[in-house]
Amino acid sequence: MPDYSIIEPLCQELNITLAELLDGEEDEKSIHTYDSQQILKMMKETRDLKNRKLMLIGIAVLLLGIIFLICSQLIGGTDIQEALSGFTFGISFPLMLLGIILVIRSKCRKTKDRDL
Repeated sequence: MPDYSIIEPLCQELNITLAELLDGEEDEKSIHTYDSQQILKMMKETRDLKNRKLMLIGIAVLLLGIIFLICSQLIGGTDIQEALSGFTFGISFPLMLLGIILVIRSKCRKTKDRDL
């Protein structure tokens, strides 16, 4: 499905309605009737929900990285515990970096959508 911001110009260029584009047939043959503004609003809301989901995943991954970092400082003692501590310390930074990247990406998408 193309970006919702180009759907309306595409329909104008093809001289069809949004409902005809989504149904794949002419309105006279279609049993569904849609309001173009409702469809565009629904597509925008879907995009917003995807951005929120991406942000929540980013925050969860960031928090997981912080938890791993804290756990690495709490684990210690025997050789096995030190190895586990090193592993959790090593995995915490990539997790935090991934979480930050996901949060930034969702913010950039939200700003891009606002500009459209």
